[in-house]
Amino acid sequence: MKPKPLRALALLALLGAGPAAALDLGDDALANPTAYIPPQCYTRTLGAGGAAHNPCYACHVASKPPNYTNDADLQLSHAFPQPAQDNRWVNLFKDRSLAVHLIGDDEILRYIRESNYRRGSELLLAERLHRLPAGWDVDGNGRWDGYVPDAWFHFDASGFDRAPDGGYTGWRAYAYYPFLGTFWPTNGSTDDILIRLAAPFREDAQGRFDIGVYRV
Repeated sequence: MKPKPLRALALLALLGAGPAAALDLGDDALANPTAYIPPQCYTRTLGAGGAAHNPCYACHVASKPPNYTNDADLQLSHAFPQPAQDNRWVNLFKDRSLAVHLIGDDEILRYIRESNYRRGSELLLAERLHRLPAGWDVDGNGRWDGYVPDAWFHFDASGFDRAPDGGYTGWRAYAYYPFLGTFWPTNGSTDDILIRLAAPFREDAQGRFDIGVYRV
């Protein structure tokens, strides 16, 4: 997410960002060793009137094949490992009422209507990683060794992502059952769901890309 020039301080306050919140990306120490437990798991399950609410049922269920993880018991007990007993998502404890008030609806609409992924024929994050900021260079080798985004979010009628030259990137958007619980966009959660199978599942016997093979 890129802050806008207008009301940038308000937006930084809203996001809990700024120098005080900055982390050393080169530090191997984990600030939150149980970050795989999202903040939604710390939702209060008792309302002000004492009524019980159960957002946990969205994730923790009696499984159905091919998912064999039966953890419906976690609907009734916060069976967290010891490091997760304390809620470490401290950025969520800040009262952001003023910051929200300072950002008008028009400014929010302008922001969300602008792509964070690409500008014309440029993939923004890929370009940023090509010119690697020093603060992102964890091992100090001067280059980005991880995944470089190569999805253009330009889908054909079958959901296949197409590059500016019309070729297939291998990425495909797919429909999935809406996720329940506390992850709705109204609570700040949005996402894009794409999948790309490994190259052998996209190629014919001669090792050439074949959309027919890929569809199968």
